[in-house]
This record gives sequence, structure tokens and C-alpha cells, in this order.
Amino acid sequence: MELLEELQHYKYKLEELNKQKETIQDEIDHIDIELTTYDRQLKGVVEARQYYKKAIDIVYERSIQELKDVINSALSYIFKDKNLSIDVQLSDKRGKSLTFVIQNNGRRVSLKHGMGMGVKCVISCILHIYYLQCKNSKILMLDEAYSNISKEYIASFFEFIGKLCEKLDFVIILITHDERFIEYADRVYTISNGYVTLTKDTE
Repeated sequence: MELLEELQHYKYKLEELNKQKETIQDEIDHIDIELTTYDRQLKGVVEARQYYKKAIDIVYERSIQELKDVINSALSYIFKDKNLSIDVQLSDKRGKSLTFVIQNNGRRVSLKHGMGMGVKCVISCILHIYYLQCKNSKILMLDEAYSNISKEYIASFFEFIGKLCEKLDFVIILITHDERFIEYADRVYTISNGYVTLTKDTE
């Protein structure tokens, strides 16, 4: 009798375990489905991230090419008697590090050490405008700038900058003692003895 009861007890236990096994198997199957779904989603995220990186690289490359084209247009327009061009390279796409190399009559020189202040001033102006455009700003304020540009290049410099500002709907405000620049300004304010006077307005 005791043996029969013990067998009955084990039979009941076995049935309970089988039920638990079925429940656990259902949960395992459900977890497997979820894992497959998550794995698919993860692969999608990884692929999307790769495409995003490629897209950023393309945008940087296009953007840098545009910058390079504008600077080269400026160099050829302003310094007509020189054979200057610039090569702009993105040396670190994540850190956005740019390298500028000037071609001067076929000779590659560093912008930092191989060119005069006039050329640097022109390129600096274009870079300022380009940077502010990227920041959705339309005004560049400068203090005592461009005095290093030689007399023979001032007219062509302001002609080019004027056309560029007109195209981009951009405004340059220049504070200077250099009277050579007055004739190229659309509007001139003179400060004397604490008074501000509008002395020129072509608009």
C-alpha cells in the first residue's frame, strides 16, 4: 500500500514537472523569438550607424570641396599676377582637423609658414565667412583687419568679398583707422570726440 502511494506521489510529481517543462519551453521559445528580433534590430542599428558615418564623411568632403573652391576663386581673382591655389584636406574626420597647403607656382608651401600676411588675410576672411554661414550667422565683425593686404590687391579683394557677401546675403562690419577701405564700403560711420556720424551711404 505504501509503495502504491509512493508511486502515485512520484507520478503526480512527474506530471507537474512535465507541465513546468512545457511552460518553461514556451518561455524559452518566446525568449528565442525576442532574441532573434533584438538581434535583427541590433544589426539594423549597426548598419544605420555605418551609413550615418558615411553620410557625415560625404557631407564633410562636399563641404570642404565647396570651401576649397571659394578660396581658390578668391586667390585667382585677387592675386591675378600670382599662380596661387590651395589644397584643403580633412586629416581627421571625427576631430574635423583641416590642413591647408598652398600651391605657389607649382611649389607646395605651408600656409602658416610659406605665405605672406596678405594671402593669409584673404583666406582668413573666407574661412570666417564660411564658418559663420555654417552657424547660420550673417554678420562678421572685425577690428583693424586687412591692413596687411598690399595696396595693389585691395580693390580686387573688396570686389570679390562684396560679390560673395551679396551672394550669401552677408554683412561685414569693419572697425579700422585705415582710410584706404572707405571707398569700398557701402556705409561708413565716423567716430570723433565720442560722436558717431554717418559719412557715407550708398544704399
